[in-house]
Order: sequence, then C-alpha cells, then structure tokens
Amino acid sequence: MFFDRVKYKQFAQKQLQGRWQNALISVLIVFVISLIFSIPQNRMQYSWEELLSLKGASFDEIMAYFSNSDLASPIKNILAIISTLVSFITEIALASFFLNYSRSPEPVSVKTFLEGFNKWGRGILAGLWQVLWYVVWMLPVFLVLMFVLVPVFLFAGENAEFVSLIITDISLILIFVIMIIKSIEYSHHYYLVAEFGELGICRALKISKIITAGHRMEIFVTHLTFLHLYLLEMITFGLAQLYVRPYTTMTFINIYHALLKDALENGKIKPEDLTE
Repeated sequence: MFFDRVKYKQFAQKQLQGRWQNALISVLIVFVISLIFSIPQNRMQYSWEELLSLKGASFDEIMAYFSNSDLASPIKNILAIISTLVSFITEIALASFFLNYSRSPEPVSVKTFLEGFNKWGRGILAGLWQVLWYVVWMLPVFLVLMFVLVPVFLFAGENAEFVSLIITDISLILIFVIMIIKSIEYSHHYYLVAEFGELGICRALKISKIITAGHRMEIFVTHLTFLHLYLLEMITFGLAQLYVRPYTTMTFINIYHALLKDALENGKIKPEDLTE
C-alpha cells in the first residue's frame, strides 16, 4: 500500500469545506467541557488567595510554589480521574462525529455529535483498556530502573548521584519512545470502537495494532507535519484546536480508512473480525 499523507491531508480539507461550522461547534463543546472539569482541580491545588499572594514574588519563589507537592490532595486526584473518564467520553463522541464527515459529503449536524455521547460506556472502556496497556509497557522499565539504581547507590560511591541521573534520563527517553510507539499503535482504537458497535474493546485494540503495522513511521511523520499546528494550540492555550482538531482528526480518519481497507484486502484481518 502506498501511504500518501499529502492526499489524506488535502482530502481532509475538502471534506471540511463548507462544513466547518458544526465541526468548530463540536470541538468548542469538548474544549468547554475540558475547561469546566479542569477548574475544580486547579482550585483544589491552588487557592485564589495564595495565587494573589504571589504578586511581586521572584521567579524562583513562584516556581517553588507550583512545584510544592504538598498542594496535592486526595480530592484533587479523584477529580483528575473523573476528568480523565470524561475525556474518554468526549473522545469517542468526536470520533463518531468525524467518522460521519468521512462517510458522506452531506452536512453533519451537531445533534450527530451529541448522539456520540450515547457511546459513553464504550468510550470509557476503550480509554481504560489503553491505559492498562500503557501501564503494562511502562512497568518493566520502572522495575529495571529500580533494579539498576539500587546497586548504583550501594557501590558507585561519590559518583552514585551522577550515574543515577544518567540512568534515569536514559529510562525517561526510553519511556518517551515507547509511549510514542504505543500511541501510534493504538491510534485507530477509538475509530474502530465508534464505527463497529459489535466489535469488542479488546479486539478493537488488537486490530488497531494490526492495521498500523508497517505504517507507524509514516503516521509519526504525518504528526510531525502538524507540529506547527500543535505548537499553535499550546501558545493559544488550546483555542487554536477549534481549527486544528477538525483538520488533523479528518486527516487521521482518512488514514484509518485507507489502512483498514488495505488490511481487509490483503487478508490481515477478515470482515468477521469487525463484528466480534
């Protein structure tokens, strides 16, 4: 299969042409929901009175305040879990919505996006299943890190701190690389769960790994072509995603359709695999 990311991106723009309004509204709804659920967490961690007291403080004092681990609380952790679960729900709602964009040139209503919230249970299960596998892949790295660091502190003497710092940095780089690889492998999970209602959550993740095999570097490079847009999101505190997310999502949905079609045609998966 020839992976034509330029075609996928151009087609995404064409698919959105004349249909940007509802796409923007849907992404805006998700942005507002995310913002609403982030406010209680920040309020729990940093009170307004404490933040106001930082007026006139030095840069070092401000950084020391925000890095103070004592500000964390069990309630804040519970709120973070709730926020994560909500993000799983909004993720499948958006996946369902933009899959409709890819199926027909006809207008797609905001109602279609809202109907995607009916799949909230599958969205949560898909998100939790991914998180579980991220943990499974991270755990060996942490175990090896601890196994290596103990003898370092016992026998490295004066150089223990320096050596442990190098080992930790290498481990963090390894974790970062693993996370990128796995996020690409799992990138079609939500599309499969949203599109095929009878497809099991576990099988959907396996199929995502199968259809992305052999094209992961090409998917990664496609993400790199959007790097300037991702940076724009950061410097606009997420507001730019009103434009960025519809464009990038439609591009990756086009990739998903192409890879799924290729996998079916070449026998990597069978049609019945999508209904079990």
